[in-house]
Amino acid sequence: MKTPLDIEYFQKAELEESKISLMSSEHLNPDTNCTCDTRLLDQEVKRTIQTEIAQAYEEIIQLEQALIELDEQNTMNALEIRKREAKVFIL
Repeated sequence: MKTPLDIEYFQKAELEESKISLMSSEHLNPDTNCTCDTRLLDQEVKRTIQTEIAQAYEEIIQLEQALIELDEQNTMNALEIRKREAKVFIL
């Protein structure tokens, strides 16, 4: 069973891998100095989209972490409620 720390670790690792792959993909094309306007525009759009994807991944990871924290808090609150209910029944 994965713990929240395991999930967070794997999410961060995936984000780093995606960042590295996005950065390295720019170096795969040896013809990056092309003066063709269309090609330059395509490369600019590609970089913009890659940046947006990386930002979206970061946001997803942050939201998932927040969800994990809320779930942990919910569990703790449920346990506290059960403890208090047990005390009431004892009295």
